[in-house]
Amino acid sequence: GLDLDLEGLPTEERLDPITAFFAETPSRFLLEVEPKNLDQVLHTLRDADIPFGQIGTFAGHDHVTLRTPDDGQLLSEKIEDLYQAWRAPLDW
Repeated sequence: GLDLDLEGLPTEERLDPITAFFAETPSRFLLEVEPKNLDQVLHTLRDADIPFGQIGTFAGHDHVTLRTPDDGQLLSEKIEDLYQAWRAPLDW
């Protein structure tokens, strides 16, 4: 599973949840970091004065959850159901 929480989003601008979760802007990267390496990555980013935020973690369940600081939990759906919804228009 995947737990996403926008509390860690590195922005001072107030964004509505749809924009915050799906907007893409130049010069941003999404990193997947093993927990054992997280401290080193955070240290490296801080030392390089690179703005960053942690917006999610992988979890031991079969759902994707989305949270915002203002709205709380907005979504909790099974990964398989999300996959089927994405895949359905492609199955001819």
